[in-house]
Amino acid sequence: MPLSNDEEKILAQIEAGIRKSDPNLAQQVEQSTVYRYSGRRIALSIFGIIALLATIVFTFSGDFWIVSFVAFGIMVLVGISLVEHMVKIGKAGVDDAMKQAQKINPSTPWRGRHDL
Repeated sequence: MPLSNDEEKILAQIEAGIRKSDPNLAQQVEQSTVYRYSGRRIALSIFGIIALLATIVFTFSGDFWIVSFVAFGIMVLVGISLVEHMVKIGKAGVDDAMKQAQKINPSTPWRGRHDL
């Protein structure tokens, strides 16, 4: 649902106020994207899964088998986070592709997921 003219004006005023009061925050918000944020999270998740898998392998056969089970539980949670961020990047990519298709041919009956 698109914003009304009043809402767009209010949003522009808020944005101008933030740019005046804290230009560093405004620049940081402009540069942050779903791709950058989720990309970092995906990289950290993959590193975490590898480290936890190594922990499981080295502790399971010894006297520290409880550590293996805890590491496995944490690995499952990290895997869930990995999948969530991959889905976010996928949705953002589909949304970008739909916007690009609408720019190329505005009469195409593309519908966003908000129009369904």
